[in-house]
Amino acid sequence: MTTVLVTGVGGLASQNIIRCAKQAGHKVIGTDVNALAAGLYRSDKGYLVSRSWNQYIEDLQRICRKEHVEVLVPGSDVELPILSKNEHLFDEMGVCVIIGTHESIMIARDKFETQEFLRRKGFPFIRSYLPEDLGKCIDEVGFPFVIKPRSGYGAAHFYVVKNAEEARVLISYIRRDGWEPLLQEYVQTDSEYTTGVHVARDGDILGSVSAWRRLKRGITVEAIIDDFPQVREHSEKVAVSLETKGPLNFQSKFTNGKCLIFEINARFSGTTSIRSTAGVNGVEVLIRNFLYGEKIRLEPKKIVTTLYSEYLSLSAEEYSRLLSARETEKCGRICESWW
Repeated sequence: MTTVLVTGVGGLASQNIIRCAKQAGHKVIGTDVNALAAGLYRSDKGYLVSRSWNQYIEDLQRICRKEHVEVLVPGSDVELPILSKNEHLFDEMGVCVIIGTHESIMIARDKFETQEFLRRKGFPFIRSYLPEDLGKCIDEVGFPFVIKPRSGYGAAHFYVVKNAEEARVLISYIRRDGWEPLLQEYVQTDSEYTTGVHVARDGDILGSVSAWRRLKRGITVEAIIDDFPQVREHSEKVAVSLETKGPLNFQSKFTNGKCLIFEINARFSGTTSIRSTAGVNGVEVLIRNFLYGEKIRLEPKKIVTTLYSEYLSLSAEEYSRLLSARETEKCGRICESWW
């Protein structure tokens, strides 16, 4: 049994990591800045950490020492840049961080740079523009086109615009909310895929799993895992070009015989546990590779899946205990809601 620390355990992706790590028999330590992060209470031990980046790294190091952590797995996008920059601090402690290179993370976090990377490497790309090039976007792409945050994630502030005045209003609106906007051609197709690629510590591709999916507010609610060879092979080629390691998730659309990647996440995704159900526990695959150098090749089963929602309920005493001690044992109850 390995002791695994998972960060950002309030999110869907991190909770998928917890499930997969526990499924493989590991002890899980969860961390988050928010006392209501559900993963704190479903881990074997949960800890609150500081919102200050400098203190945050020190908090993680302290928890790693206290809990004898062997592996650290980032669970949210916002933590990736600082953890990749400070990976060496954990290496010196004997803690293996399952994370990609800092360069690949910065390409993935910036949707404009993602498309520029694909263009430079000769892959199909989605025409993308910065707000100052609104006129050029209208001339080259026409309406409708997409406006969304350049570095956001999920479905927040995703808009399909139909005229120039609407575009200007939405650019200002996104900026007022603290994001930098991105303008992008609208690719209309029902063939949307999410592909997890698992990259060994030495850069070798261990394999990939693709799923057709249907989204609702940025969350996968229906998915079919099948072979989808063109989508998988394309995603693996892009992964090789990124010259990185660890988990990668590619969101793409397939149209006119081309696979168009519109987003890359340099972490485990919110569909990680779906892939585990199909026989590919990517968390365990990369733990065993990063720790022991094992190379387990992926052979997913074909499955159909649909979202089933659950809630976690805590007593007031359990919640107060975390607030005062800043740590908690596993507690709470899963509540099923029926309509």
